[in-house]
Amino acid sequence: MFAGQDVAVIGGGNAGFGTASQLLLYAKSVTIIEQAPAFCAEKITVDKILANPKVKSLINVKLLEIKGEKFVSSLAYQDTEGQTHDLPVTGIFVEIGHEPETALVQGLVETNQLGAIITNPRTQRTNIEGIWAAGDNTDTPYHQNNIAVSQGIVALEDIYHYLLKN
Repeated sequence: MFAGQDVAVIGGGNAGFGTASQLLLYAKSVTIIEQAPAFCAEKITVDKILANPKVKSLINVKLLEIKGEKFVSSLAYQDTEGQTHDLPVTGIFVEIGHEPETALVQGLVETNQLGAIITNPRTQRTNIEGIWAAGDNTDTPYHQNNIAVSQGIVALEDIYHYLLKN
């Protein structure tokens, strides 16, 4: 959908740089935007991605507005000197990380240090028999809708076989 287009990634952490890396395969340009004074992704990743001539970066800026009618046409931001700028983009990807919403299962199933539910990636089973998990609240290294759907299908297939045996 964004092949040959100028896009922006909001977030200068590992999630933002990971998304930027994927977008570089087909986007015309990728602008990585960080509101803090520096990127917080791993230095080796930052250096590698920023070395790509298709990448632009903005740090220490304040996001003001996403412009467009039916589709995105630009993103307005303010620099440290108070100047307002318009960045023409047709796609914006917000990658500012997230905290898993797993309070409901805390103490019930095993979670990692971030609170994400630990699953067996072959079955999506948790450490408790009869409980499966899928999607962004699991300990998968990648969080995208298509991956969450795939995990849900894996879980459903395993649940079906589990129910047949029990």
